[in-house]
Amino acid sequence: MSQNEERIAYADNPVMAIAFAGFLRWVASEPGALDAFEHATGIRPFWAERRTPLEQMIDKATDRERQQIDAFVDWAVANIWGDNPWGKEAHG
Repeated sequence: MSQNEERIAYADNPVMAIAFAGFLRWVASEPGALDAFEHATGIRPFWAERRTPLEQMIDKATDRERQQIDAFVDWAVANIWGDNPWGKEAHG
């Protein structure tokens, strides 16, 4: 995502914010969706594997956690939410 692109934000619509958060929680817990995300991006989400406390600290310190979350949200929006606000082709 370039610096000029914006992420979806529902700050002015609390109902949509709740719906979107629920959608992301659901997708993040679906094994099929996690497999499709991994297949499309080559990223195995950190929350889909057991991580030691040290590995978790390293992920946070190196920003791996945030990078994976951003990639997952972009993928989920483009492929499952059904909205492609950035005009990109869907992955996976």
